Amino acid sequence: MIQIHTAVAVVAVLSLLSACSQEAAEPPAVAPVQPVAPAITAPAVGYACESGKTVSVQYPDAGTAQLTYQNQSYALRTVQAASGARYSGSGIEWWTATRNGQETATLSRLGPNEDVGVAILERCSRPSSGGTAPAGPTPLPAEAPGGVLPASALTSLAIGRLQRYARSGFKRLPTEHLETALHRLTT
Repeated sequence: MIQIHTAVAVVAVLSLLSACSQEAAEPPAVAPVQPVAPAITAPAVGYACESGKTVSVQYPDAGTAQLTYQNQSYALRTVQAASGARYSGSGIEWWTATRNGQETATLSRLGPNEDVGVAILERCSRPSSGGTAPAGPTPLPAEAPGGVLPASALTSLAIGRLQRYARSGFKRLPTEHLETALHRLTT
């Protein structure tokens, strides 16, 4: 039994020594890489803001947005939203929703945890483009007969509010501005 342990120990030591050998290996041939800026071919969508400024956004696909605000460009990715389409990244959040033929959007600065918008920078809007909306923003679910919201909309609202509550360090209650949110969902 001692011979087996000794043999295993010798094999382990030899394996370690062979891995640490100082043999000169030829460096792998690496072709020089030319940095190429990705070209975004999606059309820019302009949003008029309450401050008089304009926010320009490109939606190259359903998962990303390229936002330009005050001559600065931000690369954003989709994140979960209770309603509409929400993008975040580069320290900002862009949240859009379509209601009654009008697309509204909010540009916010993200908090220290980079999850929740804490300070609104701009409130913007534009007429909804109907069936030719860009790949990013999605409309709210349609109302069910009798003015009742679909269960999926209520479930998404509840999940979003509970996540916000947890991400805020349990400071922003899930019931904060609940009446306003429910009113917006039902109109």
